[in-house]
Amino acid sequence: GAPLPLATTPAKVPTKLGVVFANPDREWHNRAGWIVELTYAQLAEEDYWGIDDLAARVQAASQNGLFVLVRVDYTPGQSIPPPDDQIALDSYLTYLSRLASDVRLQSVHGYIIGSSFNTAGNNTLSPEKMVTPEWYGRVFNGYSLPPNRSDNALQAIHVVNPNARVLVGPIAPWRTDQIGATTYQIDVPWLNYFNTLVSVLDQAAQTKSAAGFPFVAPDGFALQAFGRPDLSQMATHAPPDEPNRDLHHPEQPHTPLHQSEWGKAQICFRIYRDWLAIINSYPTTASLPAFITAANTYNFATEAPPAQNYPAGWLTNALEAINQEPQILALCWFIDYFPHDDQWDFFSLTAPRGRAIDAAEEFDALLQTTP
Repeated sequence: GAPLPLATTPAKVPTKLGVVFANPDREWHNRAGWIVELTYAQLAEEDYWGIDDLAARVQAASQNGLFVLVRVDYTPGQSIPPPDDQIALDSYLTYLSRLASDVRLQSVHGYIIGSSFNTAGNNTLSPEKMVTPEWYGRVFNGYSLPPNRSDNALQAIHVVNPNARVLVGPIAPWRTDQIGATTYQIDVPWLNYFNTLVSVLDQAAQTKSAAGFPFVAPDGFALQAFGRPDLSQMATHAPPDEPNRDLHHPEQPHTPLHQSEWGKAQICFRIYRDWLAIINSYPTTASLPAFITAANTYNFATEAPPAQNYPAGWLTNALEAINQEPQILALCWFIDYFPHDDQWDFFSLTAPRGRAIDAAEEFDALLQTTP
């Protein structure tokens, strides 16, 4: 007899929209969006942050057709193992290898190596000796080591799972905690740090490649890009028919903004353009995919969260800008859902407050309307 037709599941429509800490009950409206998860090497056996709970969340998301990025930190308050702490580094690399080889995590799209490691807040175990670009390069792909050494994050993952993507973690913009040794053409601390970082990753990849070791360049970059619609500079961009509005122009994601002491550096959402310019200026990193893994309108200078300063239309315009950037694959709102404490209540899309209600409604509408 004729074979019975196989049951088929309608393909989900890809979108660049995503969230950090996704609500497992979120309605994605048949969209293949992005989620960002977090795990800690030193909390591998703990509830939520450990490998078992992570695997459960990853499997559920994958079954829902979502793309999953997993950020791997060393421990809370110390994103990357402290410089020259070889025991901490070995523990971190061992955990990366464990993650990459776990059959429950084979659907992970990419592993992000740390985050905001240029800040004092992510160097609390060694505040007097913070993670430099050079140390990050050593951790990531073996910068400054003999090319035959493989004790680094990228190779620790690739040796057990060659298909896993290993992404450079994002640095925090507009922070002056550290400076890099390789000055960028726009001379500000965060861009100098990132320029130095990409430079050492490129050097390590070229050195290893020349010695016959392939696949040692990053597979991509995670980026941070925050809007700050409550900056005083935004007042000059307010529509002429709304000269006295208290919350400024929602089209800020399209607007290049600068301030005098930082020259041509972008000081709002379009910081992603500065990041891309640096990535694309080095041979082994040029044109690599980028993922915005933290975006919202939090202004760290005033500590105003989205519940206070979100202007209706901001996310719509941010997505429109990113959809015009083929190198950027994801735009993830920080955050969606975190019921374990109340520190993110004024950022959440699941239980929004204040002006964040507009952001939550906008996110849901964008899933249903944008291509």
